[in-house]
Order: sequence, then structure tokens, then C-alpha cells
Amino acid sequence: MKIRIFLILFCISLSSFAQKHEIDSLKQLLRNYKKTDTTKFLLYYDISRAYDDEDDKLSLKYSDSALYIAPKLENKNKWLAKVFYRKGQNYYQYFHYKESLDSYQKAIHFALKGKKTDELLGRIYHNTGLIYQYNDEYKKALGYHQKAFELFVKIKNEKLGLTALNSVGACYTNLNDYKKALNCYFQVLKIAETQNNESEMGLASGNIGLVFKRIGNFEKAYAYFEKAIAIYSKINDMRNLINTYQSYGTAKDSNNDQKGAIKLYEKGLRLATKPEYDNLKYDLINGLGVAYLAQKNYEKAIDFLKQSLVYYRENENKRKLSITNLHYSEVLTEAPDEILKKNNINPSEKYNLAISLLKENVKIDEKLEIPESLMYDKELLAKIYEKKGDYKNALHEFKDFQRLKDSLAFSENREEAIKKEMQYNADKKETLAKAEIGKQKVIRNAIVTVSLIVLIAGVFLFLGFRKRQKIKAEQKEILLKAEISETELKALRAQMNPHFIFNALNSIADYINKNDARSADYYLGKFAKLMRGILENSEEKEISLSEELKMLEFYMDLESLRFKNKFNYEVKIADDINPENTLIPPMILQPFVENSILHGLAKKENDGKITIHIDKTEDLLKCTIEDNGIGRKNPNENLNKSYGVKLTRERIALFDKSKNSDSGVFYTDLETGTRVELRLPLEEI
Repeated sequence: MKIRIFLILFCISLSSFAQKHEIDSLKQLLRNYKKTDTTKFLLYYDISRAYDDEDDKLSLKYSDSALYIAPKLENKNKWLAKVFYRKGQNYYQYFHYKESLDSYQKAIHFALKGKKTDELLGRIYHNTGLIYQYNDEYKKALGYHQKAFELFVKIKNEKLGLTALNSVGACYTNLNDYKKALNCYFQVLKIAETQNNESEMGLASGNIGLVFKRIGNFEKAYAYFEKAIAIYSKINDMRNLINTYQSYGTAKDSNNDQKGAIKLYEKGLRLATKPEYDNLKYDLINGLGVAYLAQKNYEKAIDFLKQSLVYYRENENKRKLSITNLHYSEVLTEAPDEILKKNNINPSEKYNLAISLLKENVKIDEKLEIPESLMYDKELLAKIYEKKGDYKNALHEFKDFQRLKDSLAFSENREEAIKKEMQYNADKKETLAKAEIGKQKVIRNAIVTVSLIVLIAGVFLFLGFRKRQKIKAEQKEILLKAEISETELKALRAQMNPHFIFNALNSIADYINKNDARSADYYLGKFAKLMRGILENSEEKEISLSEELKMLEFYMDLESLRFKNKFNYEVKIADDINPENTLIPPMILQPFVENSILHGLAKKENDGKITIHIDKTEDLLKCTIEDNGIGRKNPNENLNKSYGVKLTRERIALFDKSKNSDSGVFYTDLETGTRVELRLPLEEI
């Protein structure tokens, strides 16, 4: 009888227990079985699993019945671990994460005490890591996924090992360790393709896409997302297909392709109709809100962001709530009053509502220890207080923002360095992975003659040689781009001398202390516009000449105020130059103007003047900065005084190398003062 029941259980387990007649079959077996032993435990256990998609309460009820029997069985710790694992799965499926985590912790306790529980313990570790991962606690999640991977390697279960390794990579991605993340994903992809494991191939491809998105290589990101979508569509994996549409849409949005992002989000929404997809559904809704905000379609942005805001608050997803609060606050401060009224929002309260949401964010991001998000909270708070005319709080929040920005500089540099390395090595890793897969397939399927093998090997060697030649050429180009990007990054860090920032802030504070609100307002307005311009342009390779000159004038106005109007300036643009259509690298003139002010005009008593003249030749834009300062008594010493000037000269040299032009910086000592001429490649829209 016992052997017969085990055979029936095995046969039933091959099909879906969600079907009613299969549940009835298990219940009939349970009614006929009178002993309290392992078989009865397994009947309760499998009925619980069968009810997973039907009724969560009945599923838990049968798990509890199995839990009642487990302590009476031989090797009871193993069965207790198994049933608590079952309860954890059930809670997780219905989004009861706290209860799920509690069940998994109990399962770990009993599995560690039980015999032959390595595979079960690995599964429990992995599922525990997924809960921490969902709640954005990536360091904790990483620890559990690594333990799971080690156990699966130990018992030589490659399928489960791939799943755990994918999760390890996901944690490294969210911890911004892209090098380790890609190592994991390419390893998974290589093994999964040799095994034809389509589920893991899809997961690895989607994750590789996410990493390339983060390092700004959108072309490769799109290619891997498309690969993942094709795989999930083929195997009808709806959850991962919906999730990939969301990730792909986010990549499009990050690349300023909001139309493409909206199409992908809407495709995902058409699939996310079941209640078990609600968490994915609201991520897609939130993505639509962000995309419509970027398009200035405030009415739709408010609608979608409000929906996701309610969902994340009800489900206590603090990380996503924080991100949505930030975007919703942006809508409140940007949307016209008539749209706010249409959505039952009092325009007179919009700033107070936004401040309330951002203060909630500050608490969340401080608790979750996410300094980058906290920095954005502080930046937007400063802008809102400025719009309200509350300059004291605006200054306080701006100082916090600046402190956080400075504290993140080291980690940003590290991340940028990793990005450059990823850009350099990505093609090589992908090629090696594909070559290894090809090799395994050849070995597995080799049923041909020796001569044919030699011929194929010769073809592969020739193709490999051609590929290596192509990679070398691409690597040279990537190295040059990386060098340009690194120099631009350093230059942007050095654009605003720290002494200038703190002197400006102290000047504003001085006006406030003297109750000179008008001067404080004027100074703070100029300073805020300059900082905003720098932040907005910091990710652009080129901006319009008019935008560059506007930022430069803000800077010179502030320095003129600080030095008690000891100098004035004049900007002359040749008639044949349209500043709106002429492109120039951002903030490339500012270091030379700063040099003129600090080393040329600051030591003059008065009547200082800076003249900026913009002209062009056939293929060069000429920018001349001339001052009537004290001149260069020691030219070499003066040239080395400004770190910003040094970095800008390096930027220009790299532009010259990449565009094969006659760019450069040329100094002329005048009878009174100095002239600097910058020659840049002429770029016009």
C-alpha cells in the first residue's frame, strides 16, 4: 500500500496540482491513509502546494497539518525544515514578506540540525535572499545567495547553482559592483547555453542588459533585453517577460527615449493582469509616470505616479516609495495650477505637500542608508524653499546637498572607473564566452571525420583572428573615449573652485545675517542658477554656445559682486556665428576666466576688465579671453596654479586627437594683462 501511494504521488507531481481533479485525488488518498508517518506528511505537503494558485488560506491550513505531524517523524528536523520552507513559499507568493522571512528563518534553524538537508538548505537560503533583495537590503541578500550557491556547487546541482549565481550577480549590480556582476552573468550565460537552459539564459541576458544600461552602453543593453524577451516569449514565462519589459523601458527612459519607454511599459501592462503580477504592474505604472513627467505631460504623470504611490505605501516598499515621492514632488512644483486643481490639489499648498513628501523621503533614505537618494531629496528641497522665498531653509538644504555631493565624489570616481573598465572589457568577455560555448557544442556534437574537424578548426581560427583584430581596433577607440570621459569627469569636478563655493555661501549667509533680503535674494538666485546649470550640463558632451556663455556670465557676475565690482566684462560674438546652433564642451571657458580673475585682476585696485571674443575660421571655433590684469610675471608658475586650466588643456588635447583638428590653447603676454586663445573643433547643428 505504501509503495503504491508513493508511485501515485510521483505520477501526480509530474503535472500541475492547480487542477481540481488532481487536488481531489490527493485528498482521496489522504482520507484512505490512516498511519501518521512520512507518507501522510507528504500528502499534506503536496495538497498545500496544490492550493498555491487556488487558495492561500487552504494552502496554509494543509501546511499546518503537515507541521503537526513533522515532530513525530524520524529525522524530524529535516521535515520541520521542509514544512517551514513550504509556509515561507506560500507567504512569499501572496506578498506577506515579514511572515515569509520568519518561516524561512525557522526552516534554516531546523535544516542546520537535520541530516541530508544540503539541497533544502540551499533553497531556503536562496528564497531568504530574494526577500531581502525585494526590500532593497542587498548586502544581506548577497550573503544568503552566496551560501546557496556554495551548497549547490557542493552537491553538484548545476541548475540550482545557476539560479543562485544569477541572484548573486543581481545583488552586485544593485551594490554598483558591475565588474563582479558581469562576471557572474557571463558565467551563467555560458553554462546555460551549453545546457540549453532557456529560463536561465533569459534571466542572465536580462541582467546583462541591466548592467550595460547602468554603465551607459544602451546599444548593448537593448540587444540583451531583446534576447531575454525572445526567450521568455518562447517559453511563456509571463512574470519574467513583464519584468524585462519594465527594465527595457527604464533603459529607454534613461536614454531620453520616452516614447520608446512608454510603448514598452504599455506592452508589459497588457500582460500584467493577474493579481500575482501586481508588484510588476505598479512598477510599470510608476515607469509611465516618470516617462510622462519627462515629456511634461503633467496630467498623466500625476495619475500614474499617484497610483504607484498608494500601492507602495500600502505595501510598505520604502525604497520605491522614496523614488516615487521624489518624482511626485517634482510634478507638484512644475505642473500648472489648472492641472493641479483638476486633480484636486490646492495650488497654494503644492510646496508644503512637496516638502512633506521629501521630508518623509529623508527619513526613509537615512534609515536605508542611501546617500545618493538623500542628496537628490536635499537638492529638490533647496529648490522648493527657494521658490517659497524661505532662503534660510534653502541655504541649509543646499549646504546639506553640497556636503552629500562631496562625500559621494570618491564612490562616484570609483564607479566611473569601473564603468570605463566594463566598456573596455565587455566585448572581450562576450566574445570569449561565445567562443567557449561554441567549443562545448563542437565537442558534444563532433561526429565528423578528422579532415572536416581540421577544416572547421581552421575556419574558426581564421574567424577568431578577424574577431581579435576587430576587438583590438574597438579597444583603441574605447580607450580614447574612456580617457576623454575620465578627463571630462575630473574637469567637471574642478569647474567650481571649492573656495568660490564656500565664499559665495558665506556671502549669502552674511547678507541674511544683516537682514539684507534683497541682496541675499539676488545673490542666491544667481548662485542657484549657476549650480543648476552645472548639474544639468554635467552629463552632456556638448551644449550650445549661448548656454555656455550664460553660465559664464552668472559666474562672472558672482565674482564681480564678491570682489566689490573691481572688474567688469564684455562678450563679443562675430556676426557669422549663431550661438544657439554652435556647440561647445560644457564649462570649457570658465577655468581660464577664473585664472584671469584670481591671478590677474584680484591684485589690481580697480578698473579691471575681461573681454571675451568668439570668432571662427573654416573648421575651428576661436574663443579669446583677454584681461588687463598684472600679467604673468612667471608664466610657468601661473600656468600650473589652476588645476582646472590644466584639466581643460588635457580635454582640448583629447578633442584634437579624437577629431583630428588643430585644437589647442595659446597664451600671449600683453603690455598690460594676458590673452588666452582656445581653438576648438567647429561643431554646428
